[in-house]
Amino acid sequence: MERGWVERQPHPRHANGQELYLTDNGRRELVGADRLLVDLDGHLRDSLGEEDYQRPRTLLGDIMTHLATWTPPEDTPA
Repeated sequence: MERGWVERQPHPRHANGQELYLTDNGRRELVGADRLLVDLDGHLRDSLGEEDYQRPRTLLGDIMTHLATWTPPEDTPA
């Protein structure tokens, strides 16, 4: 669905590439989305308390750390 938030332009040096730029509408939407997320984040922090708010962030950080050290078993089909 075309919302007019992004404009595509040919890449100046790569014939098959395109560059994407935010339009004025896209920038307005981005500002609105940022305000909404900041408000939501503050609500969750206030509602949960600092310790519970930080818990999923810490857990996700740990998951990313451990995921980087995992290798699939050799008998995994390609």
